[in-house]
Amino acid sequence: MARRFGAVKVGEVLPSVAGIITQETINDYADMSDDYNPLHVDPDFGRSTPYASTIAHGPIPMDFALQMLKQWIGAAWPTGASIKSKFIAASKPGDRITASGHVVRTEPASSRVVCEFTCKNQAGERVIVGELECVLEN
Repeated sequence: MARRFGAVKVGEVLPSVAGIITQETINDYADMSDDYNPLHVDPDFGRSTPYASTIAHGPIPMDFALQMLKQWIGAAWPTGASIKSKFIAASKPGDRITASGHVVRTEPASSRVVCEFTCKNQAGERVIVGELECVLEN
């Protein structure tokens, strides 16, 4: 059952979602997006960079935040959804990314909900921060 606007409270915590970044996922994303930058797909090249590894395309770790929002709402994709994000650090193969968030604002006139989120790696380092917004039914 999809979450309704009237049930949302400022401060409410969204269920965290976690997963592992793999080189296979990075390669699959490269195939889908046609983005074969060697920083993403060539481990030898990656080792020669300051990252000492390949790194994930930005949407890969961001997906954990989107999964979190969808899980919290209980719908495939919320109406009027938007994302504002800042990438702080790279995610590498083997990184465990955990997305967490909470409701910071509700707008009764439009049934819009604004949530802040953070994606962290296994060392607790922030890799992405931002806001997720959506419109819920009353």
